[in-house]
Amino acid sequence: MGAQIKTLSFLAYIIRIYQTEVGHHSTLMVKGMLSLLTICPHEVAHLRKELLIAARHILATDLRSKFVPLMEKLFDENILLGKGWTTFETLRPLAYSTLADLVHHVRQLLPLADLSRAVQLSSKNVHDESLPTSIQTMSCKLLLNLVDCIRQRSEQEGGNGKELLVKMMEVFVLKFKTVSKLQLPILISKHLPPPAPTPPSSSTAILAPLTPGVPSLAPLQSPATPGNPQTPATPATPDIKTETVDIKPAPSPAPAALGQDKESLELEKKVKFGFPTSQAGNYSVSDCRALVKTLVCGVKTITWGLANTKAADGNTQSKQFQPKETLIYIRLVKWAMEALDVYTLNTCP
Repeated sequence: MGAQIKTLSFLAYIIRIYQTEVGHHSTLMVKGMLSLLTICPHEVAHLRKELLIAARHILATDLRSKFVPLMEKLFDENILLGKGWTTFETLRPLAYSTLADLVHHVRQLLPLADLSRAVQLSSKNVHDESLPTSIQTMSCKLLLNLVDCIRQRSEQEGGNGKELLVKMMEVFVLKFKTVSKLQLPILISKHLPPPAPTPPSSSTAILAPLTPGVPSLAPLQSPATPGNPQTPATPATPDIKTETVDIKPAPSPAPAALGQDKESLELEKKVKFGFPTSQAGNYSVSDCRALVKTLVCGVKTITWGLANTKAADGNTQSKQFQPKETLIYIRLVKWAMEALDVYTLNTCP
Protein backbone atom coordinates (compact mmCIF):
# COMPACT_ATOMS: atom_id res chain seq x y z
CA MET A 1 0.00 0.00 0.00
CA GLY A 2 2.80 2.39 0.85
CA ALA A 3 4.57 1.69 -2.45
CA GLN A 4 1.39 2.39 -4.40
CA ILE A 5 0.88 5.74 -2.66
CA LYS A 6 4.56 6.63 -3.26
CA THR A 7 4.05 5.86 -6.95
CA LEU A 8 1.02 8.15 -7.05
CA SER A 9 3.04 10.89 -5.33
CA PHE A 10 5.74 10.55 -7.99
CA LEU A 11 3.07 10.75 -10.68
CA ALA A 12 1.72 13.93 -9.08
CA TYR A 13 5.26 15.37 -9.19
CA ILE A 14 5.75 14.83 -12.95
CA ILE A 15 2.14 15.27 -14.08
CA ARG A 16 2.59 18.90 -15.12
CA ILE A 17 5.50 18.02 -17.39
CA TYR A 18 3.86 14.98 -19.02
CA GLN A 19 0.22 16.02 -18.74
CA THR A 20 -0.59 14.91 -22.30
CA GLU A 21 0.82 11.42 -21.80
CA VAL A 22 -0.90 11.02 -18.45
CA GLY A 23 -4.16 12.23 -20.00
CA HIS A 24 -4.32 9.12 -22.19
CA HIS A 25 -4.56 6.97 -19.06
CA SER A 26 -6.54 9.42 -16.94
CA THR A 27 -9.53 7.07 -16.55
CA LEU A 28 -7.39 4.35 -15.01
CA MET A 29 -5.63 6.90 -12.80
CA VAL A 30 -8.95 8.24 -11.43
CA LYS A 31 -10.20 4.73 -10.66
CA GLY A 32 -6.89 3.88 -9.03
CA MET A 33 -7.02 6.97 -6.78
CA LEU A 34 -10.54 6.16 -5.61
CA SER A 35 -9.52 2.55 -4.98
CA LEU A 36 -6.58 3.73 -2.84
CA LEU A 37 -8.90 5.99 -0.85
CA THR A 38 -11.30 3.10 -0.33
CA ILE A 39 -8.80 0.40 0.72
CA CYS A 40 -6.37 2.62 2.64
CA PRO A 41 -6.19 1.34 6.24
CA HIS A 42 -8.32 3.48 8.51
CA GLU A 43 -5.81 3.53 11.36
CA VAL A 44 -2.77 4.56 9.26
CA ALA A 45 -3.15 8.33 9.17
CA HIS A 46 0.18 9.21 7.53
CA LEU A 47 -0.57 7.11 4.42
CA ARG A 48 -3.95 8.78 3.90
CA LYS A 49 -2.37 12.20 4.43
CA GLU A 50 0.24 11.49 1.74
CA LEU A 51 -2.52 10.22 -0.53
CA LEU A 52 -4.59 13.38 -0.03
CA ILE A 53 -1.58 15.60 -0.72
CA ALA A 54 -0.87 13.73 -3.97
CA ALA A 55 -4.54 13.99 -4.95
CA ARG A 56 -4.48 17.73 -4.25
CA HIS A 57 -1.60 18.22 -6.72
CA ILE A 58 -3.33 16.11 -9.38
CA LEU A 59 -6.63 17.96 -8.92
CA ALA A 60 -4.83 21.26 -9.50
CA THR A 61 -4.39 20.32 -13.19
CA ASP A 62 -6.86 20.13 -16.07
CA LEU A 63 -7.41 16.45 -15.30
CA ARG A 64 -9.85 17.46 -12.56
CA SER A 65 -12.71 17.20 -15.06
CA LYS A 66 -12.12 13.44 -15.22
CA PHE A 67 -13.42 13.19 -11.64
CA VAL A 68 -16.87 14.63 -12.44
CA PRO A 69 -18.57 11.26 -13.13
CA LEU A 70 -17.33 9.91 -9.78
CA MET A 71 -18.09 12.90 -7.55
CA GLU A 72 -20.69 10.95 -5.60
CA LYS A 73 -17.94 8.75 -4.16
CA LEU A 74 -15.81 11.74 -3.20
CA PHE A 75 -18.71 13.23 -1.25
CA ASP A 76 -18.83 10.03 0.83
CA GLU A 77 -16.81 10.77 3.96
CA ASN A 78 -16.17 7.08 4.60
CA ILE A 79 -14.22 7.00 1.34
CA LEU A 80 -12.62 10.43 1.58
CA LEU A 81 -11.57 10.24 5.24
CA GLY A 82 -12.11 6.65 6.27
CA LYS A 83 -13.39 5.62 9.68
CA GLY A 84 -10.24 6.10 11.75
CA TRP A 85 -10.38 8.43 14.73
CA THR A 86 -6.94 9.94 14.10
CA THR A 87 -7.66 10.70 10.45
CA PHE A 88 -11.01 12.20 11.39
CA GLU A 89 -9.41 14.54 13.92
CA THR A 90 -6.29 15.56 11.96
CA LEU A 91 -7.05 15.30 8.23
CA ARG A 92 -10.49 16.86 7.93
CA PRO A 93 -9.23 20.40 7.08
CA LEU A 94 -6.94 19.00 4.35
CA ALA A 95 -9.64 16.72 2.92
CA TYR A 96 -12.42 19.32 2.95
CA SER A 97 -10.25 22.04 1.41
CA THR A 98 -9.12 19.66 -1.36
CA LEU A 99 -12.70 18.67 -2.13
CA ALA A 100 -13.86 22.31 -2.00
CA ASP A 101 -11.23 23.31 -4.56
CA LEU A 102 -12.35 20.52 -6.87
CA VAL A 103 -16.04 21.42 -6.56
CA HIS A 104 -15.29 25.10 -7.13
CA HIS A 105 -13.48 24.44 -10.42
CA VAL A 106 -15.93 21.87 -11.86
CA ARG A 107 -19.17 23.35 -10.46
CA GLN A 108 -20.42 24.23 -13.97
CA LEU A 109 -20.21 20.56 -14.97
CA LEU A 110 -21.97 19.07 -11.95
CA PRO A 111 -25.60 17.91 -12.13
CA LEU A 112 -28.16 19.13 -9.62
CA ALA A 113 -27.84 15.93 -7.54
CA ASP A 114 -24.09 16.49 -7.00
CA LEU A 115 -24.70 20.16 -6.27
CA SER A 116 -27.19 19.11 -3.60
CA ARG A 117 -24.57 16.79 -2.07
CA ALA A 118 -22.05 19.63 -2.07
CA VAL A 119 -24.53 21.92 -0.33
CA GLN A 120 -25.26 19.28 2.30
CA LEU A 121 -21.59 18.61 3.10
CA SER A 122 -20.64 22.29 3.13
CA SER A 123 -23.61 23.18 5.33
CA LYS A 124 -22.53 20.55 7.84
CA ASN A 125 -18.99 21.95 7.88
CA VAL A 126 -20.25 25.51 8.40
CA HIS A 127 -21.83 24.48 11.72
CA ASP A 128 -19.06 22.10 12.82
CA GLU A 129 -17.45 23.99 15.71
CA SER A 130 -14.63 21.44 15.93
CA LEU A 131 -13.30 22.75 12.59
CA PRO A 132 -11.18 25.91 12.39
CA THR A 133 -12.95 29.14 11.53
CA SER A 134 -11.04 29.32 8.24
CA ILE A 135 -12.61 26.03 7.07
CA GLN A 136 -16.07 27.30 8.04
CA THR A 137 -15.44 30.48 6.02
CA MET A 138 -14.24 28.41 3.06
CA SER A 139 -17.43 26.34 3.19
CA CYS A 140 -19.51 29.54 3.19
CA LYS A 141 -17.64 30.79 0.13
CA LEU A 142 -18.25 27.49 -1.65
CA LEU A 143 -21.99 27.74 -0.95
CA LEU A 144 -21.90 31.31 -2.23
CA ASN A 145 -20.32 30.19 -5.52
CA LEU A 146 -22.90 27.42 -6.04
CA VAL A 147 -25.94 29.72 -6.12
CA ASP A 148 -25.82 30.55 -9.83
CA CYS A 149 -25.03 26.95 -10.79
CA ILE A 150 -28.05 25.73 -8.82
CA ARG A 151 -30.25 28.28 -10.59
CA GLN A 152 -29.05 27.21 -14.04
CA ARG A 153 -29.23 23.47 -13.35
CA SER A 154 -32.67 23.82 -11.83
CA GLU A 155 -33.97 25.40 -15.03
CA GLN A 156 -32.25 22.82 -17.26
CA GLU A 157 -33.24 19.71 -15.30
CA GLY A 158 -36.59 20.93 -14.01
CA GLY A 159 -35.55 20.44 -10.39
CA ASN A 160 -36.57 22.34 -7.29
CA GLY A 161 -33.51 24.53 -6.93
CA LYS A 162 -35.43 27.21 -5.06
CA GLU A 163 -36.01 24.87 -2.12
CA LEU A 164 -32.28 24.16 -2.02
CA LEU A 165 -31.56 27.90 -1.91
CA VAL A 166 -34.03 28.34 0.95
CA LYS A 167 -32.16 25.69 2.92
CA MET A 168 -28.89 27.49 2.23
CA MET A 169 -30.43 30.70 3.57
CA GLU A 170 -31.44 28.88 6.76
CA VAL A 171 -27.86 27.65 7.13
CA PHE A 172 -26.51 31.20 6.89
CA VAL A 173 -29.08 32.57 9.35
CA LEU A 174 -28.24 29.85 11.88
CA LYS A 175 -24.55 30.67 11.47
CA PHE A 176 -25.27 34.32 12.24
CA LYS A 177 -27.00 33.13 15.41
CA THR A 178 -24.03 30.92 16.33
CA VAL A 179 -21.63 33.84 15.89
CA SER A 180 -23.72 36.19 18.03
CA LYS A 181 -24.47 33.65 20.79
CA LEU A 182 -21.23 31.65 20.94
CA GLN A 183 -18.24 33.32 19.31
CA LEU A 184 -18.97 36.98 20.01
CA PRO A 185 -19.25 36.68 23.83
CA ILE A 186 -15.89 34.88 23.94
CA LEU A 187 -14.23 37.56 21.82
CA ILE A 188 -15.77 40.35 23.91
CA SER A 189 -14.44 38.78 27.12
CA LYS A 190 -10.96 38.56 25.54
CA HIS A 191 -10.86 42.22 24.52
CA LEU A 192 -12.48 43.89 27.51
CA PRO A 193 -10.36 46.83 28.79
CA PRO A 194 -8.95 46.31 32.30
CA PRO A 195 -11.00 48.06 35.00
CA ALA A 196 -9.48 51.28 36.34
CA PRO A 197 -8.36 51.00 40.00
CA THR A 198 -10.51 53.08 42.36
CA PRO A 199 -8.66 54.53 45.37
CA PRO A 200 -10.41 53.92 48.70
CA SER A 201 -12.13 56.96 50.21
CA SER A 202 -10.82 58.07 53.60
CA SER A 203 -14.28 59.09 54.79
CA THR A 204 -15.69 55.61 54.27
CA ALA A 205 -12.81 53.66 55.76
CA ILE A 206 -13.85 51.42 58.65
CA LEU A 207 -11.37 50.50 61.31
CA ALA A 208 -11.61 46.86 62.27
CA PRO A 209 -9.65 44.92 64.88
CA LEU A 210 -6.42 43.37 63.64
CA THR A 211 -7.20 39.91 64.99
CA PRO A 212 -10.37 38.34 63.56
CA GLY A 213 -12.87 37.31 66.14
CA VAL A 214 -11.44 39.56 68.90
CA PRO A 215 -13.63 42.55 69.76
CA SER A 216 -12.17 45.96 70.23
CA LEU A 217 -10.64 46.49 73.65
CA ALA A 218 -12.25 48.92 76.06
CA PRO A 219 -10.06 50.99 78.45
CA LEU A 220 -9.13 49.01 81.58
CA GLN A 221 -10.57 50.15 84.87
CA SER A 222 -8.56 50.27 88.09
CA PRO A 223 -9.60 47.63 90.58
CA ALA A 224 -11.71 48.76 93.52
CA THR A 225 -9.93 49.05 96.91
CA PRO A 226 -11.25 50.03 100.34
CA GLY A 227 -9.50 53.38 100.17
CA ASN A 228 -10.06 53.88 96.53
CA PRO A 229 -13.58 53.05 95.54
CA GLN A 230 -14.14 52.23 91.89
CA THR A 231 -14.94 55.28 89.86
CA PRO A 232 -17.84 54.81 87.50
CA ALA A 233 -16.99 55.07 83.81
CA THR A 234 -17.62 58.36 82.09
CA PRO A 235 -20.84 58.16 80.11
CA ALA A 236 -20.40 58.31 76.36
CA THR A 237 -21.38 61.39 74.46
CA PRO A 238 -24.94 60.89 73.21
CA ASP A 239 -24.10 62.27 69.73
CA ILE A 240 -21.48 59.60 68.95
CA LYS A 241 -22.52 55.94 68.60
CA THR A 242 -19.91 53.22 68.58
CA GLU A 243 -20.55 49.64 67.54
CA THR A 244 -18.30 46.68 67.96
CA VAL A 245 -17.95 44.60 64.77
CA ASP A 246 -17.36 40.95 65.51
CA ILE A 247 -15.68 39.43 62.44
CA LYS A 248 -15.80 35.67 62.53
CA PRO A 249 -13.20 33.75 60.54
CA ALA A 250 -14.50 31.66 57.64
CA PRO A 251 -14.67 27.99 58.51
CA SER A 252 -11.85 26.01 56.94
CA PRO A 253 -12.97 23.39 54.42
CA ALA A 254 -12.83 19.82 55.41
CA PRO A 255 -9.93 17.72 54.08
CA ALA A 256 -12.34 15.53 52.13
CA ALA A 257 -13.74 18.57 50.30
CA LEU A 258 -10.23 19.70 49.39
CA GLY A 259 -9.49 16.29 47.97
CA GLN A 260 -12.66 16.35 45.87
CA ASP A 261 -11.79 19.80 44.49
CA LYS A 262 -8.33 18.64 43.47
CA GLU A 263 -9.75 15.57 41.76
CA SER A 264 -12.31 17.63 39.84
CA LEU A 265 -9.59 20.04 38.66
CA GLU A 266 -7.43 17.16 37.49
CA LEU A 267 -10.37 15.66 35.59
CA GLU A 268 -11.00 18.98 33.85
CA LYS A 269 -7.38 19.19 32.77
CA LYS A 270 -7.41 15.72 31.24
CA VAL A 271 -8.35 15.44 27.57
CA LYS A 272 -11.33 13.15 27.14
CA PHE A 273 -10.72 10.54 24.48
CA GLY A 274 -13.34 10.47 21.77
CA PHE A 275 -14.54 14.05 22.21
CA PRO A 276 -13.34 16.72 19.73
CA THR A 277 -11.42 19.61 21.22
CA SER A 278 -13.21 22.94 21.29
CA GLN A 279 -12.00 25.77 19.05
CA ALA A 280 -13.16 28.43 21.52
CA GLY A 281 -9.59 29.28 22.50
CA ASN A 282 -8.62 29.79 18.85
CA TYR A 283 -11.27 32.39 18.03
CA SER A 284 -9.80 35.62 16.69
CA VAL A 285 -11.45 38.89 15.76
CA SER A 286 -9.97 38.87 12.25
CA ASP A 287 -11.27 35.38 11.48
CA CYS A 288 -14.69 36.20 12.90
CA ARG A 289 -14.90 39.39 10.85
CA ALA A 290 -13.97 37.49 7.68
CA LEU A 291 -16.67 34.93 8.47
CA VAL A 292 -19.33 37.59 9.06
CA LYS A 293 -18.35 39.40 5.85
CA THR A 294 -18.67 36.15 3.88
CA LEU A 295 -22.06 35.48 5.47
CA VAL A 296 -23.32 38.94 4.48
CA CYS A 297 -22.17 38.46 0.88
CA GLY A 298 -23.73 35.00 0.92
CA VAL A 299 -27.21 36.10 1.97
CA LYS A 300 -27.09 38.84 -0.66
CA THR A 301 -26.28 36.32 -3.41
CA ILE A 302 -28.84 33.79 -2.16
CA THR A 303 -31.51 36.50 -2.11
CA TRP A 304 -30.73 37.28 -5.74
CA GLY A 305 -30.90 33.58 -6.56
CA LEU A 306 -34.26 33.15 -4.82
CA ALA A 307 -35.74 36.03 -6.80
CA ASN A 308 -34.52 34.65 -10.15
CA THR A 309 -35.06 30.90 -9.71
CA LYS A 310 -38.17 29.18 -10.96
CA ALA A 311 -40.41 27.57 -8.39
CA ALA A 312 -41.29 23.88 -8.50
CA ASP A 313 -44.40 24.65 -10.60
CA GLY A 314 -42.34 26.62 -13.14
CA ASN A 315 -43.78 30.01 -12.18
CA THR A 316 -41.22 32.80 -12.68
CA GLN A 317 -43.54 35.75 -12.05
CA SER A 318 -43.97 35.20 -8.30
CA LYS A 319 -41.01 37.07 -6.83
CA GLN A 320 -42.89 37.67 -3.61
CA PHE A 321 -41.57 35.67 -0.67
CA GLN A 322 -43.63 32.93 0.90
CA PRO A 323 -44.49 33.17 4.64
CA LYS A 324 -41.78 30.68 5.66
CA GLU A 325 -39.21 32.64 3.66
CA THR A 326 -40.33 35.88 5.31
CA LEU A 327 -39.80 34.35 8.75
CA ILE A 328 -36.27 33.38 7.73
CA TYR A 329 -35.51 36.97 6.76
CA ILE A 330 -36.94 38.27 10.04
CA ARG A 331 -34.54 36.02 11.94
CA LEU A 332 -31.77 37.10 9.56
CA VAL A 333 -32.19 40.76 10.54
CA LYS A 334 -32.26 39.88 14.23
CA TRP A 335 -29.12 37.73 14.38
CA ALA A 336 -27.12 39.52 11.67
CA MET A 337 -27.45 42.84 13.49
CA GLU A 338 -26.05 41.24 16.64
CA ALA A 339 -23.24 39.48 14.78
CA LEU A 340 -22.11 42.79 13.24
CA ASP A 341 -21.05 43.90 16.73
CA VAL A 342 -17.78 42.09 16.03
CA TYR A 343 -16.69 45.21 14.13
CA THR A 344 -17.01 47.31 17.31
CA LEU A 345 -14.28 45.36 19.11
CA ASN A 346 -11.02 47.21 19.63
CA THR A 347 -8.11 44.91 18.88
CA CYS A 348 -5.41 47.52 19.50
CA PRO A 349 -3.50 46.98 22.76
